[in-house]
Amino acid sequence: IKAMIQGLSPRIDFEAEIDWREIGSLANGIPGLYLEFADDSASLPDKHRFETPFGSVERLPEERQDVPTLRYAHIAGGRMTILQDSKYGHEVISGAVRPRVVRSSFDPDHAPEVAKSKMRYSIVFHEAPPTPAELTRLGADWNHPLIVMSATLQDGDMPVSKTFAEVKTASVVLSTIKPAEDGNGLILRLVEYNGAEAEAEVALAPEMVAGFTHAEVCDLMERPTGEAAKLVGTVLRTKVKANSLVTVRLS
Repeated sequence: IKAMIQGLSPRIDFEAEIDWREIGSLANGIPGLYLEFADDSASLPDKHRFETPFGSVERLPEERQDVPTLRYAHIAGGRMTILQDSKYGHEVISGAVRPRVVRSSFDPDHAPEVAKSKMRYSIVFHEAPPTPAELTRLGADWNHPLIVMSATLQDGDMPVSKTFAEVKTASVVLSTIKPAEDGNGLILRLVEYNGAEAEAEVALAPEMVAGFTHAEVCDLMERPTGEAAKLVGTVLRTKVKANSLVTVRLS
């Protein structure tokens, strides 16, 4: 296991290489490997928070209970979050959370995880309890790091930093931005995570909205619903219901 401490960041990153050779059987049971994270500052019986598709769920810590999660698990009442990139079953033990690394089941495949594998995970420490929206951003950032590509030296007038789409509303996260399936316009999907209706405000780069003057709310099949959305210059505004998502087409 290799650990990396980020300078001036409340985060410790890990990369693990696993060479697993244990084989399960009906007689011997199912061997497995866990990582265990405990937060001594956690207050019990507060609930741990786990990510779900387009949301999150709180669960009371129950002894030896396996639960699913996506990119993060936040320990109950504490100041620590676990991020990971590939392990979606976690065991809950009071104030501890244990991501399952490997599990040697034996039927129908006699040795499904007997192999070498790699995983990335991280521990993030918080000064104050984070909101579900903040946790979602942490998980997305960890699972989708920037891809750096080298280039030759060249002249140009591009700025040192640039944002193509920025959500100004703290409780709302941009989950999708893509061309419309019928080729007519740009699709944005916004999700409210903190449990209160909000007006989402998204600032877009001029080149992202070039030629677009109209915004409309659509369903997941990208068909208009008749609900209101506004595009004023380069700023998109639309209402998002609590714990819900909205799809907007720019055209």
